[in-house]
Amino acid sequence: MTRPLVSVTMPVYNGSKYLRETIQSIRWQQLEDWELVIVDDCSTDASWDILQQASQCDPRIKVYRLDRNRGHRAASNAAFSLAKGVFVARTDQDDVSLPERLKTQVSFLLDNPEIGIAGSGHYRLYLDGTKVAVRKDQERAAVRWALLF
Repeated sequence: MTRPLVSVTMPVYNGSKYLRETIQSIRWQQLEDWELVIVDDCSTDASWDILQQASQCDPRIKVYRLDRNRGHRAASNAAFSLAKGVFVARTDQDDVSLPERLKTQVSFLLDNPEIGIAGSGHYRLYLDGTKVAVRKDQERAAVRWALLF
């Protein structure tokens, strides 16, 4: 197996409500050279079944399950340690990525080799249907500060 260009890591705990949509948003990426590494933190809902079905539909989707509930950070770290990609992107179980997300981020990093991390803004969706764009600060000091948290 060749090394994927991007590993998308995703910790999951009882995320069945949005898992299918989140996974589909990665499958629909314009950049196709990726793997999706999902670590289930011993969910008690239908998450594990959804993840197994997804991995059977697309060989780029790799699913793992922790032996017991260890928490978000442990599941995130486990997914990161299993990633084989040149680049690593992360997503949460309730995130929906725009189709150009990975292509745009990888292009930026390849065009700017002096930069080691890239992020993006996002939309915050509200129950009433409102969608608000949230932009991330791009100032070096603000980025460094945010990385501490």
